[in-house]
Amino acid sequence: MARIELALSVFDDFDRFLVHMERFAVADPVSRIHDINQALQILGGSPLIGRRASRGRRELVIKVGLQHYKVRYRFDPSVDEVTILAVRNVREHSYRRKR
Repeated sequence: MARIELALSVFDDFDRFLVHMERFAVADPVSRIHDINQALQILGGSPLIGRRASRGRRELVIKVGLQHYKVRYRFDPSVDEVTILAVRNVREHSYRRKR
């Protein structure tokens, strides 16, 4: 089972989600972040499940409730570690443009 680490930038992603959810009065936004984190755990057992992306990275789309999130991550088999680099809602305009 691969260890899962979150890059510091992922915490910024979560903060951005919380601000957005508070702005639109989403019920229990903290539990939604928890649900996203739980969905990321699949990478521990199946780190190669995501499609290959540029520069040795991989991407996986996860569904949490009615929302879909694209997760960018890197898997280092030499230390059996998955590093989550970014989590974005697939509807985010800024994410679609950055490649």
